[in-house]
Amino acid sequence: MPANFLFCGRCGARLAGEAQERPGETRQITVLFADISGFTALAERLGPEELHESMRTVWDLIAADIRANDGIIEKYIGDAVVAAFGAVGD
Repeated sequence: MPANFLFCGRCGARLAGEAQERPGETRQITVLFADISGFTALAERLGPEELHESMRTVWDLIAADIRANDGIIEKYIGDAVVAAFGAVGD
């Protein structure tokens, strides 16, 4: 977790101690932006529940691949995902 976090970004638990300042670091990272091709047409054909379930299945698979390759998911935006690789290091 970043030094200034008071709570865990994964579980929400309060982190022990006061935030400690850490030196910054510059590194090259890879950012992935991926969206679903044909999503609008798909959304027009499927009902809300079917679309939601289909997209949930797809996003679960994509998220598993991102995490399996040491990536972190920054955010979901509509039918897109933004992920970063190499941003969190040893």
